[in-house]
Amino acid sequence: MRKKKSWTCLMSLVLSATIMIPAQAAYATGVERQAEEAGMEAYAESRAADEDGFEIEDGVLKKYTGTATEVVIPEEVTSIGYGAFLGCSSLKEITIPKGVTSIGIDAFHSCSSLKEITIPKGVTSIGIEAFCGCSGLENIRVEEGNTVYDSRENCNAVIETGSNTLIRGCKNTIIPEGVTAIGEQAFCRCSSLTEIVIPEGVVSIGNAAFYECTNLEEINIPEGVAVIEANTFNGCESLKKIVLPEGVKNIQGYAFQRCFSLEEINIPASVEEIGPAFDACRSLSNITIPRGVASIARGAFSGCSSLEYIKVEEDNAVYDSRENCNAIIEKESGILLAGGKNTVIPEGVTSIGTGAFRGSGLSKISIPKGVTMIERSAFQNCSSLTEISISESVTEIQSYAFQGCSSLMEIVVPESVTAIEEYVFSGCSSLKRISIPESVTSIESNAFAGCNAGLIIYGKTGSYVEVYAKENNIKFSSTGMALNPIGKKTISSNNVSLSQNSYTYDGKAKKPTVTVKDGSKTLVQNTDYIVSYSKNINAGMAKVKITGKGNYEGTVTKNFAITVKKGTSHKVGSYQYKVTGTSTVSMVGVKDNKITKVKVPKTAKIGGKSFKVTAIGSSAFKNNKKITSIEIGDNVKIIGASAFEGCTKLGKATIGKGVTEIGGNAFKNCKKLGTITIKSTKLKKVGRNALKGIKPTLKIKVPAKKLPAYKRLFKNKGQGRKVKIVK
Repeated sequence: MRKKKSWTCLMSLVLSATIMIPAQAAYATGVERQAEEAGMEAYAESRAADEDGFEIEDGVLKKYTGTATEVVIPEEVTSIGYGAFLGCSSLKEITIPKGVTSIGIDAFHSCSSLKEITIPKGVTSIGIEAFCGCSGLENIRVEEGNTVYDSRENCNAVIETGSNTLIRGCKNTIIPEGVTAIGEQAFCRCSSLTEIVIPEGVVSIGNAAFYECTNLEEINIPEGVAVIEANTFNGCESLKKIVLPEGVKNIQGYAFQRCFSLEEINIPASVEEIGPAFDACRSLSNITIPRGVASIARGAFSGCSSLEYIKVEEDNAVYDSRENCNAIIEKESGILLAGGKNTVIPEGVTSIGTGAFRGSGLSKISIPKGVTMIERSAFQNCSSLTEISISESVTEIQSYAFQGCSSLMEIVVPESVTAIEEYVFSGCSSLKRISIPESVTSIESNAFAGCNAGLIIYGKTGSYVEVYAKENNIKFSSTGMALNPIGKKTISSNNVSLSQNSYTYDGKAKKPTVTVKDGSKTLVQNTDYIVSYSKNINAGMAKVKITGKGNYEGTVTKNFAITVKKGTSHKVGSYQYKVTGTSTVSMVGVKDNKITKVKVPKTAKIGGKSFKVTAIGSSAFKNNKKITSIEIGDNVKIIGASAFEGCTKLGKATIGKGVTEIGGNAFKNCKKLGTITIKSTKLKKVGRNALKGIKPTLKIKVPAKKLPAYKRLFKNKGQGRKVKIVK
């Protein structure tokens, strides 16, 4: 029998969509994998549909070919086959009969209008991507009594009960406590998802879990997650900020690819390996590689066109950013692996690595002596690159090295080069002049494809280059090339130094003194050059721009670090904080004498950097006579000794979900304290006399499942017998 036309069109769409995904980031759907395994036989086989559009064989719903918006699957169906409703974009409501036991791979893939679905209690198998692309899905639930899956606490998700793995969520999902893993593709192509809170206790987030959640803006990653798997946030183009916890060791390939809006990401010291994770993160501007990172993939930051500051922390055993060069250099080999728009290539570099500057915002670059190779795609798609000088030490320029450098107008190939590989200058649409030496005896295919129609190759008469130019209808000239005219002297990065390369953040602008040399001569500021500073107040990489003046030309950018130092104290809003780690602070007091209601936030921003508030310091609010209530954020783990001792007007306290310890005397002599609400299920320690001298009728509200344990925990902490602990 002949294949149905509608099915043929559908397959065409699926395959077309696949072709458009870049090869290095292609992410096969379940249908594509299954089809490949079956040699496409699944799509070639034809079945007759009944009058309602159902193709059913031996209880398996193979395909729905109808166009109804509301569908009731026939009672005879016991299994929904893979791709059965794939691409049914008009489907809004579906009723699955009680006899169904399995839902196949991609069963409802791309049913973008589907609003809600109920999984019968008899279903024991749900295929991968069964609901991928169901962007309109608002409610998803599993019937009670199902032995394999559940939707505990009305979470609007499907959870595999035995493993506590959330295998499918939707726009209204609230991940309940007890879930330990977010499954592979759990929110795949859920474009209506704007926010999600991942609770502590989740230790695994699967491959492509949030793939193409295009409207997701911010997400938290809880402690305990060790690997950010491949494609996890690929295509989350609205994601602006993400905080990775200490403990993450591996950021795998394309984890953040096409996160076009990503501006800021912290890479914790625990990270050891970075794959090509940030491809096309074109808004990312600042990144620091911790000292513990021992593996960085080639092209890890390709396409990060806004990347201005890139730095490896000191004492990293494998990589460095010597001379504040704004690049990552592999120490042993001297290969420059990644750079940005402000990179200055330092001495000691031997090679520009594969994809090192691909898609960056670089405008000018000088490749110094010592560099022998420009590797494949090193400057590919650097559309802002207008000027480059290549030293005589370079012997090899690999394929695609300058492909797509659409603003590059002229270039001199040094005499040390003997061959120009394929597509090296293809797509350089503004390239008008190129000087190629007699040493070049091989130019491979399409080296100048898509270049300016008026391109002139300059070379020596009778050379291979002249023959090549004529055979390929490119203009050739043996005279007139003058790319490096003698005139003003150019300021060199190697001759510029700063009086100081690092500062401790204190909220004040930092301006290190600049010294510029011309041989033994010290140049004069505002006569020979001018200086401007930027991003020199907040924490991060600050910039000094030195621009030639008078007899000097060119621009050099130097960077220096401003760091928030551990142990320093800072006022943020009404409160005082002390820095306790690279991304953590403790609240140590209040700076506003009028504050009566204390609200401890989850985070505090110091010097433009967000820090988790993980503790309330010892005696932080001791003897404060104005506080009437406190609310403690969920990131706080420890309430220090005597933190609220003697707060005689304190009547109400709410303790967040993260608290594990309440110190001794914490609420001592809080005589009006009538209610303590504890949201945390992780409390392990309550110190001596923590509740001594509090209101005799104090009521402590705790999570229901922790009532027996917390009654034991709070026993003999100084409170009277009338104090009640209730759920």
